[in-house]
Amino acid sequence: MNKKENWREKRVRRVRDGLDWRVGLYKEFIEFIDEVYELSNIYDWDIWGGGTDNYAVTLTQAKRNGKFISIKMIPSKNYSYYASFVDEWNPNRIKNDSIYEEFIGDTLDEALKYIHKFLNENEYQREYGSPTKILGNGYDKCFMRIRWAKDEFANKIIEDEFSNI
Repeated sequence: MNKKENWREKRVRRVRDGLDWRVGLYKEFIEFIDEVYELSNIYDWDIWGGGTDNYAVTLTQAKRNGKFISIKMIPSKNYSYYASFVDEWNPNRIKNDSIYEEFIGDTLDEALKYIHKFLNENEYQREYGSPTKILGNGYDKCFMRIRWAKDEFANKIIEDEFSNI
């Protein structure tokens, strides 16, 4: 299994690590928001990220033709990704998991492929203004992003040192 899926394995097994699997979940959610943000820039869609209480994000064309797609990691379904097409651009307001009807993947990569295809098929030409970009408190208040960046930088320095030996 790759690193992105390891936390799911820990969650299911309930290993002695306690809640360590939640760090992996949170990290995947942040990576998910990052990737969806990049797709929203490529296709010029509005984005609104939810918080870590609902692990969701919405992409909209609300200012033009009213298309919406919300994607959520559903806890009761092993945090698999599901899509909803409800007319609501704040994913924090979509409270009922049953609204997320369409299964789009068990992994981050599967979900991103689905989203990329959806945005490509629903091409959007903005007539005015710039897209709205709200990444939500799950992203904006990510104290762990700093720690991960420091860890990655430290690992790169170590790798560079060992490659010169």
